[in-house]
Amino acid sequence: MHSAAQTNSNDNPGALGALAPPYRSDPAQLRHIGLAQEHRDLDDIIAVLSRAGAPDEALITRLKKKKLQVRDEMVRLEAALAA
Repeated sequence: MHSAAQTNSNDNPGALGALAPPYRSDPAQLRHIGLAQEHRDLDDIIAVLSRAGAPDEALITRLKKKKLQVRDEMVRLEAALAA
């Protein structure tokens, strides 16, 4: 998993994607940061489950769909923030 310090780091623009420093603390940007963390967490969980001896394919599929939904919301927020 990724640490909160990594997510909030101004020294790591990759951690914030399009919200590289300086960024404001408005609700849309904070939501984007939270979604980015959720996306990374889902990716980590999917990776661990995929390596399991007998992976639960139905669960992995649901998590991948959720990860895509999170990414779609991130893209919408990025577009709104850029406007």
